Amino acid sequence: MLSPAMAGVLADAILAAHVAVVGFVVIGECLFLIGGRRGWRWVRGFGLRIVHLLLMGFVAGQAWLGAVCPLTLWEQALRGRAGQAAYSGSFIEHWL
Repeated sequence: MLSPAMAGVLADAILAAHVAVVGFVVIGECLFLIGGRRGWRWVRGFGLRIVHLLLMGFVAGQAWLGAVCPLTLWEQALRGRAGQAAYSGSFIEHWL
């Protein structure tokens, strides 16, 4: 059984992971564009680019389908289990 305290900690961890994913997609795109022009070799890494592309495709697909991100759903469920207030709507909508 998951205690309310542990649920709160896990909800915070998911929030941090969500921020990291959004940062990777947004800041990563900027760095790829700048790095491509400046000749930075690391921006041409195949694995990095594939992960970035897959995340962008996943986010675009969710937006197109009108779906809520699974990370948001998990965080909200854990916050409810912890007895904390959970925001309604999407992660971006709430935080921006």
